[in-house]
Amino acid sequence: SESASRAVVGVALEHEGGFVDLAASHGVPATRLGETGGPRVVFAGSFETTVADLREIHETAIPALLGEGV
Repeated sequence: SESASRAVVGVALEHEGGFVDLAASHGVPATRLGETGGPRVVFAGSFETTVADLREIHETAIPALLGEGV
């Protein structure tokens, strides 16, 4: 794809302001998506799920696409 790249970055709450300032100083837009803590991940009113479910998706996605048993 020729579209712009995006990344999800985890930043400790006490460093959020510094991260936003750093991104801005390099002309990189930064948007707060949500927060994590404990066994759940909440994406700012969009959805929430468990860390365990996200881990499983992350660890099995490529093997599943390649037809490997997981």
